[in-house]
Amino acid sequence: MKGKLSDMPFNGPLFVVGMPRSGTKLLRTLLNQHPNISFLSVESEFLPNWQRRWASFGPLSEWNNFEKFYNWTTKLTYFYLYLEEVGEQISARAWFDACKGKFDIATVFETLAKHDTGTTKTTDVIWGDKSPSYLRSIPLLNSIYPDARFIHIVRDVRDYAISLKRGFGKDPLRSAQRWSEDVHTGNAEGERLGERYKLVRYEELVATPEITLRSLCKFLEIDFKRDLLRLEKPAEQEFEQQRGVGTGRLDIVSDNIYKWRNGKQTKLICEIEALSFATLEEMGYEVDPKTQPKRLSEYSMAARQFLDGYNILRSNTRFGFFEAIKFYGRAYWTGAPSHLFKDQNRTPK
Repeated sequence: MKGKLSDMPFNGPLFVVGMPRSGTKLLRTLLNQHPNISFLSVESEFLPNWQRRWASFGPLSEWNNFEKFYNWTTKLTYFYLYLEEVGEQISARAWFDACKGKFDIATVFETLAKHDTGTTKTTDVIWGDKSPSYLRSIPLLNSIYPDARFIHIVRDVRDYAISLKRGFGKDPLRSAQRWSEDVHTGNAEGERLGERYKLVRYEELVATPEITLRSLCKFLEIDFKRDLLRLEKPAEQEFEQQRGVGTGRLDIVSDNIYKWRNGKQTKLICEIEALSFATLEEMGYEVDPKTQPKRLSEYSMAARQFLDGYNILRSNTRFGFFEAIKFYGRAYWTGAPSHLFKDQNRTPK
């Protein structure tokens, strides 16, 4: 049965999911300006990893077990970035005490999220997490938080793949096949949630932001605020300079859509369409009906995956090459469901 909205006021969690470079950051920044919404400033990404390892720590109600959990979990990329971008992280004792005797995954994560969003003393603020990779984990998140709501933002794969190529050197054909698989599966899982799931197209967000944001406020049962229509701070941070057209801008870049139509990469666009034909149609994007769908082999995807990892390290502007190896190595070896390395073998219907 599809999920219905609760009669109780909604105060979270709200998960914003989607493929990277699809507008998740812009959407979080806009929604975060609402007085009744507070997002984590860093993507968590670690809940699937927690789920896999949870039982290994033993009952977290015992301090020694919680301390072991704390020492392990604070090595995850989220905490590394939180220290760098925000400041001092929650202490083990403060986290333990704030759980108030409840140590299931839902409570432990909510306690951390409310601490890091500064919403521990409020009940009328929706706490949220923008973690793009959770697009692949909607059933898991729903099992942890049966009342959670999800906003899935989708961008035309042709612009998406070109953006990843330009910004991170990622192979556009591998990007297209991953987009097709993950967007299809994420939407199918989301639709099972009924009214707790909202699909948004990036093109509509930037072209008609007021209409889109009004719809999202209705979805969240909060009043629309006109302040949402202009950014208080750029969605793109300085370390991402030259990786996105929105870097440093306070307006919504309304013309950052359908750039694939410029005719400069016609052959590549045709290949991208062939790899994502069914999902493009499913998402309501225009596509040549004469397109012959195709699929890259497992070997081809693996080879392109290796080159993507190398190009990400080589093109990184936030760290030096060796620091980048350490940073992304941390994400990989601590089990974070990184967009950078791991493929999911799913075939869209």
